[in-house]
Amino acid sequence: MTGARVILVEDDPSLRRFVAMALADLGVDLVPCGDVPDAIAALSAGPARLVITDLMLPGEPGSTLVARLHQDAALRGNARVVVFSAGLTPQLNTELTRMGVWRQLHKPVPLAELRACVSEALAEVPAAPAARVAFGGNQALFEKFRAACLLQFADDVRRGDAACQAEDAPALRRLAHSLVSVLSILGHTEAAAVAARIETLAAAGGTTPLWDEWAVLRQALRALAPPDQYSSPADT
Repeated sequence: MTGARVILVEDDPSLRRFVAMALADLGVDLVPCGDVPDAIAALSAGPARLVITDLMLPGEPGSTLVARLHQDAALRGNARVVVFSAGLTPQLNTELTRMGVWRQLHKPVPLAELRACVSEALAEVPAAPAARVAFGGNQALFEKFRAACLLQFADDVRRGDAACQAEDAPALRRLAHSLVSVLSILGHTEAAAVAARIETLAAAGGTTPLWDEWAVLRQALRALAPPDQYSSPADT
């Protein structure tokens, strides 16, 4: 985690100081930004591991930044996105999740919760319990499996997109079925749960909810796959 670049988008100086003090001993490279243009400039200047943004900002709202990162894979890179705001609602939570937000924190966020969130976001992915069983505790073998899966996710996104465009629910169900196991082994339980919902919806003949759930899973897979796997305009 040491030296991990974290973009903080918050216009309140007192809250910026609070976050800086909370994360001081975690060894992160915290980059404070007061608005969306500042955040975009900071991201354009170099990759970040984590973006923490408020929603109520001067000028453009934080949701504009979230949407931009959702649409621009090159700008986002492998950064996880965390929203912290006093105005979170169930409907907004759902929309933010669909736009690839990894975690949402309610202001005022307790110090321990903020630190735990950042530590989890920046942690290297350990072998999940399912992986320890599957690989007999062999971490090196797990890492080789994980690397191969991350490369495969870009192709999975393309296959899922093709199934959605063709409204081919059975094809999406088959893809989701395989992803449930893979994501579970890798320890990405939230994404695995989305894949499981897709499999269930496809089996039941769902349509619109099915495509909506794919949009959520698609973003999760894109966040995991290396950015250079998306080489054509259609993939960005």
